[in-house]
Amino acid sequence: SKETGVVFIPISLLYIFLWDRKRLLPFSGIMVLPVGLWLILKTHAVGLLGTNPHNAPIDYLSLSHRLLTAPAIVSFYITKFIFPWKLATAYYWAYPTFSVRHVLLPIIFDLITLAIFIYFGYVVHKKATKKDFLAYLFFATWTAVGLLLLLQIIPLDNTAAESWFYFPAAGLLGMIGIVLLAFEDYINPDWFLVIVAIVILLFGVRSLIRGLDYSSPYTLAKSNIAASKEDYTAYYIVAYNLLEQGNFSQAKADAEQSAHIFPTGDTYSSLALIQADEGDYPGAMN
Repeated sequence: SKETGVVFIPISLLYIFLWDRKRLLPFSGIMVLPVGLWLILKTHAVGLLGTNPHNAPIDYLSLSHRLLTAPAIVSFYITKFIFPWKLATAYYWAYPTFSVRHVLLPIIFDLITLAIFIYFGYVVHKKATKKDFLAYLFFATWTAVGLLLLLQIIPLDNTAAESWFYFPAAGLLGMIGIVLLAFEDYINPDWFLVIVAIVILLFGVRSLIRGLDYSSPYTLAKSNIAASKEDYTAYYIVAYNLLEQGNFSQAKADAEQSAHIFPTGDTYSSLALIQADEGDYPGAMN
């Protein structure tokens, strides 16, 4: 049901190629049946390459315009990985035209990040064992393959989502682990444990705070809007909850904002209900 799970197959093949090549052919044979079955089911359901979901503004852009958003997508995931403060269920921004803020600066940030990890790869190659260097390349490939799926080459349900980064994050953590091994002679074990404990505590507190957002759909939607201003689904959920409470004026404002960002049938249904309640039947019909 989660098609991105298929990326575990090339990653597994790479792992076996690097460290246990005698299993390469048997493993490839074993995977023929499940991959074949998946391709048959996928082709029957949505076609071999799938279909455009048309669930977000970015889905209506051409490939070249979606790729202009790709640098911002990469920098988004890197910054959320390091500093996950403002979090939302989904993000819907798109940058189809070149700009310094949304295209050039993310490109510079991404290139600096890439340069840092290339340098760390050089250090691992010089200081660590060949096995560690191969592990670094393995995890780097893992991260790159995971990120490649998120760059909107194939249109996705929205521009970005924090949960989509789980797979590449595992590869990134693997790279960081190998780098720490390469620098272990310079690391004080006591201080290292203190720093790790602080980091885990901070992320734990952040997880706790984020968990409170899920106390109700309305609370989650309001929190999502605070972090993702273009989240049209969150505005719709807020409007629907206000509608149930009888707060029609505010519900109308949120429903109109949702329709302004990305009009959908659900949003128009809410607007029609509000206008009907106000006695504006022609508006509701429209």
